[in-house]
Amino acid sequence: AYRRHLADHSEDAGIWVQFGHMLKEQGKLDEAAEAYTTATTLAPKDFDAYVHLGHIQMGQKKISVALETFREAAELGAPEEIVSVIEALV
Repeated sequence: AYRRHLADHSEDAGIWVQFGHMLKEQGKLDEAAEAYTTATTLAPKDFDAYVHLGHIQMGQKKISVALETFREAAELGAPEEIVSVIEALV
């Protein structure tokens, strides 16, 4: 359903995030990261996709990349818990 929707509404950043969640739950982490990255491109001021992308990057041991992603999320107003994760990594 997400793929069908995005075929006609590729600019729907919120659905890209939801699609990323679904892919992550299926263990398709590279595809999920792509979906979250698309969402960050479409809605660059919304921290939500950055947070989820950072979690995937952490799981893939891409620590320096995840750190930058979490920093971006924090700059966009992510909750304090995200800032705590960033501080723990530094």
